[in-house]
Amino acid sequence: LRTVTGVQTCALPICTTSNLFSTSWSSSNLAFVENMFRGLLGRDANTTNGEATWWANLLSSGYTRSTITSWILNSTEYLGLQVDSTFKSILGRTTSSSSEKTYWIGQFQGGMSYETFAISLLTSNEFTTSHSTSSSFVTSLFEIVLGRDPGTSEASYWQTYAASSRSYVATCIVKSSESYTLAVKSLFVQFLHRSTSSSSELSYWVGAASSWGLNAVVNSLVSSSEFLTKSQNATGW
Repeated sequence: LRTVTGVQTCALPICTTSNLFSTSWSSSNLAFVENMFRGLLGRDANTTNGEATWWANLLSSGYTRSTITSWILNSTEYLGLQVDSTFKSILGRTTSSSSEKTYWIGQFQGGMSYETFAISLLTSNEFTTSHSTSSSFVTSLFEIVLGRDPGTSEASYWQTYAASSRSYVATCIVKSSESYTLAVKSLFVQFLHRSTSSSSELSYWVGAASSWGLNAVVNSLVSSSEFLTKSQNATGW
């Protein structure tokens, strides 16, 4: 889920809080852990039950920020937030049962990407039932993924393909350069509190998202030296 120019769109790992880089912590490792938890889980790591210290000590013992971040990104807690958020964005509801949520969390932990998850929901029987015509499917696909209506020629072009393969159309739109460009711009604002600094920086990360997936981009931004420095300095917005 992401917000671009006021439009809520999907197929993107969410940052769960805007409260990043707002608090000073006693050590750089603790500052990183707390801001990672805020950004990815929407809560502080608990400082009274040893949770925060446990994660900070992993960094002190030699584990990299990227490794620590990847564990959180693959956790049941984080993935549950992503599943519910994307269900809400695409299907207009949260998961209907614990077993439904558990199933999709298991798919993520088995290697499914966010893009594949979004495509699965966009081509599900539930979405198809509520968007029975090729026209309504293409229009909603553009609105949900790109935050805009398709142009006349775009609508005609994609409706032709949707008549034979909605999966093909959904894959093309979700994995399009436009979709990844929106995603990267939003991720920079959410996790680093800034826009991409140049067209070359934007182009690099759009390429990275296309090649490695959005999960890898989130890991790279959260485990970056820039994220650490802003966590240490409590730069706020």
